[in-house]
Amino acid sequence: MKKSLLLIFIILFTNTLQSQTSIPDLGEVFKNDVVPRIDIITTQSTLTLLFDPANAYSYTEYYADFIFNNGNIIDTVYNIGFRIRGNTSRVSAKKSFKISFNTFEPGRKYNGLEKMNLNGEHNDPSITRSVLCWNILRKIGISAPRANHVELYINGDYYGLYVNIEHIDENFIENRFGNNDGNLYKCYYGVDFDYISDNGDSYKFQSNGRRTYQLKTNTDIDDYSDLAEFIGILNNTSLANLPCELESIFNVDAYLKVIAFDILTANWDGPIWNKNNCYIYKNTATGKFEYIPYDLDNTLGVSWFSWINWGTHDIYNWSQDNRPIYERILDIPEYRDRFSHYMNEIIQDYWTSTVQFSEIDQIKSMIDQSVSNDTYRTLDYGFTMQDYHNSFFQPIGMHLSYGIKDYIVAREQSALSQLVLNDITPYLSDFNNVVSIDNQTINIKIKVTDNQNNLTVKGWFSESGGSYNGITLFDDGNHDDEQANDGIYGGIYDINQVSGTIDYYITALDNQNQTGRFPRCNDLNLNYNPTTPGLVINELMASNDGTLADENDEYDDWIEIYNASDSDIDLSGLQLSDNPNTPNKWTFPNTILQPDNYLLIWADNDENQGDNHANFKLSSPGETLGIYASEYDGFAPIDVVTYPEQTTDISYGRIPNGTGEFVFLDYVSPRGHNENSVVEPPGDSTEMIIYPNPFADFTTIYHTYDEPSLLVFNTLGQRVFSADEIDKTYRWQGVNNNGELLNSGVYYISLYQLTRHGWMKLDVKQILIQR
Repeated sequence: MKKSLLLIFIILFTNTLQSQTSIPDLGEVFKNDVVPRIDIITTQSTLTLLFDPANAYSYTEYYADFIFNNGNIIDTVYNIGFRIRGNTSRVSAKKSFKISFNTFEPGRKYNGLEKMNLNGEHNDPSITRSVLCWNILRKIGISAPRANHVELYINGDYYGLYVNIEHIDENFIENRFGNNDGNLYKCYYGVDFDYISDNGDSYKFQSNGRRTYQLKTNTDIDDYSDLAEFIGILNNTSLANLPCELESIFNVDAYLKVIAFDILTANWDGPIWNKNNCYIYKNTATGKFEYIPYDLDNTLGVSWFSWINWGTHDIYNWSQDNRPIYERILDIPEYRDRFSHYMNEIIQDYWTSTVQFSEIDQIKSMIDQSVSNDTYRTLDYGFTMQDYHNSFFQPIGMHLSYGIKDYIVAREQSALSQLVLNDITPYLSDFNNVVSIDNQTINIKIKVTDNQNNLTVKGWFSESGGSYNGITLFDDGNHDDEQANDGIYGGIYDINQVSGTIDYYITALDNQNQTGRFPRCNDLNLNYNPTTPGLVINELMASNDGTLADENDEYDDWIEIYNASDSDIDLSGLQLSDNPNTPNKWTFPNTILQPDNYLLIWADNDENQGDNHANFKLSSPGETLGIYASEYDGFAPIDVVTYPEQTTDISYGRIPNGTGEFVFLDYVSPRGHNENSVVEPPGDSTEMIIYPNPFADFTTIYHTYDEPSLLVFNTLGQRVFSADEIDKTYRWQGVNNNGELLNSGVYYISLYQLTRHGWMKLDVKQILIQR
């Protein structure tokens, strides 16, 4: 068999020790420059059941319709699930609510959301504290929910001003971390991260009828061994070894910022003080747990503890006893110094009265009328409109020891007086490297955090066990390091060997002779220039909502593999993975791929459905996808692509086919050349064919079904055209049902047929209108 070498071989590695969190845009649902209106339409009998005190702690979801209006969009979603949510707020007069778009129509989302949480904030007369806190977390780059104010109407009656807080679920973690196949734990009251045993089952204990560490994903497997490992390392590792061990399984750096945030905002209802309220997620791309804050209404001066002054409380002794996730971490001098650095940074950039008061005044001006019209907010504590106004600058009632602005000033002054600011050890993160076989180079890029500017940053490389050679990395904007003086350093290492292993690491030295290292422990390594077949990832779709169905009529993510060589390729033992640090994630089926042939892999995390179904899903926000050699060849990379954020039902493929760069395609071409934008009219076809596609004036829809109904949808899922009982050849001029020309863009042609079981989708195709 003739072997061919890949002509272009580019690899992007993201190291396991780092996590690059994505902060999604606010989008339409969480716009914060207006107060959107949400209408819930349901029956009176439903409301009677919903508000019956006997059902206060029920999780029953009731049918309702949902209307969202933010002044820019007005959308209606039918048959959503609607119920009361919360803990103590379930028995309050102003209830909190959960909206579920997928309860009665599985898989359905609204603007990428399966659920919405509407919090009444009944104990906060300003109805503003949690929004301010969520905004701060977003600014400092923490994986936290998006939030905004909304007005809630039920059957036309105004139920008050609410805070709309993004639900933490599989969609949330995928949008932040690029994967959702890890364990997500919701932590309730009693969570202290204290060691029990090495047995994961010992952390399945319950309180108040539910697990304190409640697994929300992978519940069928119900494996708590990762949680037990994390808690064991946190509690039982010596302080000398703790940084090495802990950083291998926990995003410590992000959590140091969370600690600073909790202390600044007096978020006492989290695990550090009250053993309550957080999520943790095992990020499978990095192998590390990520901490996700949750429930921030008891902040900024809200207190039920008269003996504690949160505005002046000691920032270095802030927790109650036996809180290892706070005490053990701050026992490490390097972490303590970096925590102090982050707290000072947050105060200077986001916490000063100048910054916060301006934002508070803008929010207050926007919500004043909504608050004035909200009669429900007065029912629990008797808050008057004057209390609302006063709550921004003075104490109100028994549980508000500060007004918001008074608290911010007090905490700023007290924290700054307590801070001990030492020179911090340089911290290296967000590492990327690009290995080019053609150029025999490794391009390095890494972020360095330090309180100094004059740093010496170097990469150290050893080829096939030889001595280490260093190269200098620069932050001048001229070494693939992004912008000058932005803390991101870059450089290029010239590879000397033809093939073999390369071990490497990066250091950063400041002028106080403190050295940071990446990775902190051990080295990075790679196999360079393995013999590779001409096998490429040619096209992919990371968000398939209605373009291409598998043999089970499911619209899953898919990957097209192509043989770009002129010889057969044996796929036996080759690997496919969405994590370059776990290249052996899924093994290709034992098959031969002939030249100029394609293999379609369904990335649905459901191997039981067949040989071509992988054990992972693709991440629509973007990630690294690769083909790797067999174990015998050290899982060396064959073809790896790092793709950006994807759009639903738009594919991403190579132009020219098999050899070119990846671009967003105007059409999808699974099992076909990416250049073929025109589909030929069918002969004896059993599926729908659209010709021409793209089109400007008209297109013809060919099919072999028996008088189906035609529906056309835009990319928002809105129906724009329909026709009943169409002929087997149907011409459409690209208009809506009013005969008006549709704008240029992507649309979806769907055929349905009424059966005795209801409407059945027969076929769906993507089409592009080009005016």
